Amino acid sequence: MSPLLLYLGELAQSPRLAAPVADIIGTLAYALMVFEHKVEEEIFDATKIESILAMLLKPRDNKLVQERLLEAMGSLYGNAYLSKRVQQSESKKALTGLTTMVSGDALEYLILSLLRLCCDGMTVWEAIGKREGIHLLISLLGLSSEQHQEYAVEMLAILTDQIDESKWAITAAGGIPPLVQLLEMGSQKAKEDAALIIHNLCCHSEENRACVESAGAIQALLWLLKNGESKGQETSARALTKLITAADSATTNQLLVLLLGDLPSSKAHVTEVLGHVLTLASHTDLVNKGAAANQGIMSLVHVLNSSNENTQVHAASVLANVFSTRHDICESLATDEVVNPCMKLLGSNSPAVATESARVLHALSRASKQKSTHKMPHIAEGHVKPLIKLAKTASIDSAATAVAALANLLSDQEIAAEALREDVVSALTRVLGEGSSEGRRNAARGLHRLLRHFPVGDVFNGSAQCRFAVLAMVESLNVMNVDGADAADALDFIALLTRTKQVTDSTYSSCTALTEVPSSLEPLVHCLCEGSSLVQDKAIEILSRLCGDQSVFLGNLLLSKSRSIGALADRIINSCILEVRVGGTALSICTAKEHKHQSMDALDGSGYLKPLIYALVDMMKPNCTCSSLEIDVRTPRGFTERTSFGEGNEFEAPDPATVLGGTVALWLLSIISSFHVKNTSTVVEGGGLESLADKLARHGSNPQAEDAEGMWISALLLAILF
Repeated sequence: MSPLLLYLGELAQSPRLAAPVADIIGTLAYALMVFEHKVEEEIFDATKIESILAMLLKPRDNKLVQERLLEAMGSLYGNAYLSKRVQQSESKKALTGLTTMVSGDALEYLILSLLRLCCDGMTVWEAIGKREGIHLLISLLGLSSEQHQEYAVEMLAILTDQIDESKWAITAAGGIPPLVQLLEMGSQKAKEDAALIIHNLCCHSEENRACVESAGAIQALLWLLKNGESKGQETSARALTKLITAADSATTNQLLVLLLGDLPSSKAHVTEVLGHVLTLASHTDLVNKGAAANQGIMSLVHVLNSSNENTQVHAASVLANVFSTRHDICESLATDEVVNPCMKLLGSNSPAVATESARVLHALSRASKQKSTHKMPHIAEGHVKPLIKLAKTASIDSAATAVAALANLLSDQEIAAEALREDVVSALTRVLGEGSSEGRRNAARGLHRLLRHFPVGDVFNGSAQCRFAVLAMVESLNVMNVDGADAADALDFIALLTRTKQVTDSTYSSCTALTEVPSSLEPLVHCLCEGSSLVQDKAIEILSRLCGDQSVFLGNLLLSKSRSIGALADRIINSCILEVRVGGTALSICTAKEHKHQSMDALDGSGYLKPLIYALVDMMKPNCTCSSLEIDVRTPRGFTERTSFGEGNEFEAPDPATVLGGTVALWLLSIISSFHVKNTSTVVEGGGLESLADKLARHGSNPQAEDAEGMWISALLLAILF
């Protein structure tokens, strides 16, 4: 059929005296209307036909030829296949249709607009003459013909979808009252397009929205919401959620009538608008029985019992959105009357219904999130079981929604104890391993709360589950904001486990999971480099416990991250937590052992070198609590043979030892002092000699008061200083 179209196009260009051009173009119009592309045929270039038709179309021409040409162009832009092969086909179709309906000057104006759109590569806004075209389109809204109105309002809808300036132009040209009138009196299609335009105007500016509201559009849109077809209901709902900015009893009551009445048959869009209005209502109206807003909440809860699955889903979704937006009402409305229907739907055969019900419970339980000592009202024994079942058996997205609710509820120790008996940990670790970033954050929060209530051995069912939880929690850090509370909670969870010597047997330490998978340390180092001071301190606490087993890997990893050296120095200097200062010192030793020159250069470049030396000297002093703080690190017995003090033999792997915090400070000072003579001067300026002399004097008077290794490294540092 493609050759036929091209042939007819060529015939249409014949001299009019020699051929019946109008009839040829009429035949072409029919062929374009019925054209169907077959898979085996080559792709047809529809722009060739468009160019021919545009060339033949003239503002002042034989009326019959003009009509046939517009008919052919309408067939071209209306053909499902051919319309995809030309640009701006939707705009051209609407403009062509409108052109066929007018006469006189308007006809000439629109033909020229159509030609500019087809031939000059203009946007539809430019083609119609911008504001002048808007005035013409608005004038055509008042014509008696439905088709006139439909084409004109469709053009305006296209313009407001594409061009912001057209929205101002419509308001300035007085276009809002005719649009509202179309909502009331127009055809179904005209009403749908008018509702779309009103939505676009309301989205554009508050001034436009206020003009639309003052023209009485709310009542017209509510009528369309009730009586319109599916698309009309959807468009009116979208417009109403942008148009309504304050909740009043009259609007709320009208929406309740629609929700509980026979029309519309589908309640999806009514619930959407009602939910929007409820989020705007006052706290008093929402929580006081008898108020319109409270009746709206309870009506949505009542709709949860509907036999229509789609209605249940939308009602639960809207309730979840309302409670998520209005945290102030959750505690007052978390009653049996609200909670029980949601609990019942957790066992629904519909995953969508169960998921949205879990969202409601998640939103409601947020009320007690900040009150970890208070149990959520009306959550009774057995209520968490359906949530846990959903988290274990549903799709991972539904499971994540259930876990979000569980994470809130686990702040209560009684609920947490019941959840443990129902094996909530399996549900949490499932989402922690497979869920989205949001799901992982909630799972991490839930596990963290369990460890706040119970010993590690009671939470995890064996070392394998603990190992998985640790590694999955570390992995989840990759999708968290390292400055946020979620990352701090996740790190606190890992720290709690790494402080624990064993889980359920005497052979497995929680740190083993991290040492077995060295790559798991990378997210922790990222937190050290990029996180807040709280996050940095927690990362240091965890990493410092791995200095013994992973000192070489840690040294390489820390040096590869440009900000890690400065971050460690900053926390050694400024942290008020002694374990962090000592742990940061131990990690700095790991880096210096493996890469002395690079680490010292990085430290010097960070600007922290001098204050770090002063802080380390302070840690040596007997009145510093660090001097008696113990951490597990490795320290070399044969330090004088270490390549840190000169080029030479490869360093042998040191033995593990428990050392005092003051001794760790001595080790790092020794490394720093050996690097450059100016560093020894800084140590002396900071009182390092006095501290060393005091330490040696105490050892002379009471040899048992100082650890042997501390005395050995003190002597070494003294030798370096001189």
